[in-house]
Amino acid sequence: ESLGEMSLMTGERRPASVVAATHCTLIIVNRSALQQMLVTRPELAQEIADLVDPGGGGSQSGSNVTLRLHQALACGPMWFAYTGGMALNEHLGARREFLLVGKGLCECADALEEAKTGTVVASSASWQHVSHRFEGERLPGGNFLVISRRLGAPKVGLPNIPKRMHVHTSWPFLKNYCHEGARDLQDVSDFAADVRRMTVLFVSLHLNLSSPDLATLHQTHKALLEIQQAIYKRRGTLRQFLQDDKGLVAIAVMGMPPFSPHDNDPVRGVLAAIAMRDGLNQIGIRVSIGVCTGIAYSGFVGCATRKEMCAVGSIVNMSARLMSKAGDNGMLVDHETWSHSTMMVDFTQVYRPNAELDPNVVKERMHSEALQSLSVDNLPDE
Repeated sequence: ESLGEMSLMTGERRPASVVAATHCTLIIVNRSALQQMLVTRPELAQEIADLVDPGGGGSQSGSNVTLRLHQALACGPMWFAYTGGMALNEHLGARREFLLVGKGLCECADALEEAKTGTVVASSASWQHVSHRFEGERLPGGNFLVISRRLGAPKVGLPNIPKRMHVHTSWPFLKNYCHEGARDLQDVSDFAADVRRMTVLFVSLHLNLSSPDLATLHQTHKALLEIQQAIYKRRGTLRQFLQDDKGLVAIAVMGMPPFSPHDNDPVRGVLAAIAMRDGLNQIGIRVSIGVCTGIAYSGFVGCATRKEMCAVGSIVNMSARLMSKAGDNGMLVDHETWSHSTMMVDFTQVYRPNAELDPNVVKERMHSEALQSLSVDNLPDE
């Protein structure tokens, strides 16, 4: 294995770090030593270039994973809301979310359903505003596939960039909107990353956000407080709370900074899921929840001017798919979560063919294992 090939060639700072899982032999090659070797072995330059970009086209990462993109465009009435406010502890302070909800996001999600890899799809409402600039084709769902820019279309005007906020004076306020694990790590974000075992909870709230009003936003605020109470009591963190193509979704994680991974993360995640469902049901909100345990990346993503603390890995995708299959007020967990929680929580087996959960995504993780559905019978005292 090698690390830092791009830095060796360009002299730029390395964007990645590594932690050895076993004893190993480490060989360090600096730029001056490399230049001397290239004098006698110029073919090394091509070999290093192949390491940096195996495909030669820049569309793949070093692990030969092809990155694909499909996009959607929509417009419509939107609400901005400041939600949440519960604190994980006195030191970290309150955690809030700046939430954007409304018809525009609902239409964007519908357009995204019709977008295939490498395409851009515009909703019918947004197409009315851009059709004079672009060529397009109407799709069966009423959205429009953007094909190309019209010849002679005028340039698009850009809004003025607002004056920079005084970050140092605003930081105590802005800090409330940062992930708890990121608040004390912003100065060392290039190093505050690792691959660890975590338990991820995807929670879908069954709320109609196509035409929200103040009452809906107030209920959304109460819902986030219930979610925070359930997850913080069991020493988890809130990853995100947002409206996306799955509706209004909360993502919570056990074992993510500022906490370290623990063997009982799965059972605490299950108990938090049950507490969330019960608490949200009491305020009239039904949910669907998926829980998955495994290895994932925890750290910062983004550029120097905009970074975000994230959890990335197949278990995140899996928990989202379990949530989508859980049904009304249902909860599903994967086999690893079940195996670490079955001594404390009663489960009911739910066998589903792999094909129902998209075999291209889950076949390597699930094989022929049964999915598990939570039962609230005989819950232990926490």
